Amino acid sequence: SVPATTEVIGIAAFYKNKNLITVNINSPTTTGINPQAFKESANLETIYMPYIKSIAASTFADCKKLANVTMPTETIDNLGQTMFSGCSSLKSITLPKVVLETFNASSFFAECRALESVELPTNTTQIGFRMFDTCKALTNLDLTKTSVEKIGSYSFMYTPVSLTIPSTVHTIETYAFTKNTGVF
Repeated sequence: SVPATTEVIGIAAFYKNKNLITVNINSPTTTGINPQAFKESANLETIYMPYIKSIAASTFADCKKLANVTMPTETIDNLGQTMFSGCSSLKSITLPKVVLETFNASSFFAECRALESVELPTNTTQIGFRMFDTCKALTNLDLTKTSVEKIGSYSFMYTPVSLTIPSTVHTIETYAFTKNTGVF
């Protein structure tokens, strides 16, 4: 457990830490996690952080055993790009509402090969560059409950997802569905 007096977890604070299995950040005092704080923590399986307000880029990237994530259920101020990229054991997640100006979804779930289920917040306006690239187990995604206007380049490359593209979408960028075997 992170001590209750901790306000922020620093850049790469636990980078490549092989001893972490479960991280419990259960204090309203701890509001931020800086870039790469837990990146490549080889044995990290569970993260519990119900009060976090800001999570920076690559915080959990390449945590291959990460399977359980508890995040705030209300609005969060910031979610950084590549946050869960390469988390090959992550099967499902519900993302909280995010202040839209601070959500950069680039490569957010790229190469999360076990990812089967994602619940996107209703205020999601874009599927970022490589957001779901190579998510081999993701076969269905409901975008109709979102406000998606743009589907970025390589968003669903090598991902067998079936989805309905909502009428709110006005831009589908290059290679968005390259090598996709899903149904539209």
